[in-house]
Amino acid sequence: MERKNWQNDELFSTSMLLGVSAHVMYLLSTGRNAWNNVWVQRYKGPTSLHFTLEAAKKKAEPDRVQGTVFSIEQVPVLAFRCRTGIAYCAEFHSQESFKMLNWDDEMNYLKIGTGMPDVMDAFSKPNPVTWTRPWPAQDSFVTRVFDLVGKNDPKTGKTMARDVELLDRDAKLLRWKSHPMGPGYLGWDRSESDRKLKSVEKVIEKFESINTLELKVAANELFLAADKFVKRHFEENWIAPATPFPILLSNGKLYRRPEPTIDDQE
Repeated sequence: MERKNWQNDELFSTSMLLGVSAHVMYLLSTGRNAWNNVWVQRYKGPTSLHFTLEAAKKKAEPDRVQGTVFSIEQVPVLAFRCRTGIAYCAEFHSQESFKMLNWDDEMNYLKIGTGMPDVMDAFSKPNPVTWTRPWPAQDSFVTRVFDLVGKNDPKTGKTMARDVELLDRDAKLLRWKSHPMGPGYLGWDRSESDRKLKSVEKVIEKFESINTLELKVAANELFLAADKFVKRHFEENWIAPATPFPILLSNGKLYRRPEPTIDDQE
């Protein structure tokens, strides 16, 4: 579930960075010819970003107006993991997202254990410490923060996992432009995007270089454990798991509870 006011969310704001990865989301925008044949392109803030191509196309259909052309573009996003959720950050007005980061800075905000507010401040708004001029436009930053468990399915009430597409560094990003195909239906022409991925890759490389392998493994295990716990907790027939540690009895012997018999392997 999206945390719309994550700055006021104490649980998220007191969490620490556990991992960084690069993903792809789909940016939906509209274009119209304005005065003097000037092409005007518009975005609708955080709602412009979608997790899948199908979701972006579905959003475009009901917004059709004569003369409006829709564009969908794959954009790179950085995912920052913590024990209570994942924060995705995009900077999409630049052809090379995050290019104007201050690469001379030590980037200590990428260290595992950094408070999530510090991480989000570094990547979601231009400032003289983490960014160099010319700064990206403030409205080019879009952040979306989600609980580990994802959104609820309105039909079943069960939770749905979010599988955000990983960025393929060896492939070109794509884009689609709409054309009318009759009442209530849009066709889409696909082409390659000219967006560059170099700076996104540099962020990942920096995270990898300033954190030890042992720390990255431990942090990833903590994230996966938190994710698994939350998913179990919200399942309809969830049963509390047996304690993972042996219990010391009064007679000095160790007693280990049996493993749960429910099929909870993922």
